[in-house]
Amino acid sequence: MIVLGAVVVALPVVAVMFFYLVLNGGICGTILRMKPRPNLESPGIKRDKAGLEADLDDAFQRVVANMDFAHYGESKHDICNSGENNFMRSQGYAHRCTLQVTRFYGFDGDFRQRMIDFEKGIIAAGWHFGLGNGDGRSRFPSDSMEDYMLSYYDARPNVTVDPRRAELPEHR
Repeated sequence: MIVLGAVVVALPVVAVMFFYLVLNGGICGTILRMKPRPNLESPGIKRDKAGLEADLDDAFQRVVANMDFAHYGESKHDICNSGENNFMRSQGYAHRCTLQVTRFYGFDGDFRQRMIDFEKGIIAAGWHFGLGNGDGRSRFPSDSMEDYMLSYYDARPNVTVDPRRAELPEHR
């Protein structure tokens, strides 16, 4: 009789727990949802962020070291967001913080050749270039800058990247 009573009481509790797990993306989703949001003011995160910014600055310096580029500005996108893990969607992470740094440069001269030389410089500095899908495989047969120049820039002879030349009658 006691065993039967325990089963009758335990069965609804197990059903509610199962329903809760299903709504929260299973066991993994439930565990991820329980992780606290990172404290962005913690010394460890500040140290890691400063190290990342220094690494990015070093990478930018290596790329433009042998190129005659004028630096015009910088944009930073520093954000942390929580992953969505429930019965409809599982992103597989509790929280993700990203730092995206974009630097704006200008140069004079032949745009086509400078872009090809720029690609060679960033490859020599250890960067990966191209519009691949993130797993090292390319979406296109060739993602070289020279191929882009042939396919897009050279295919449009009346289009210019120089706003001063765009005002000239032969470039309208």
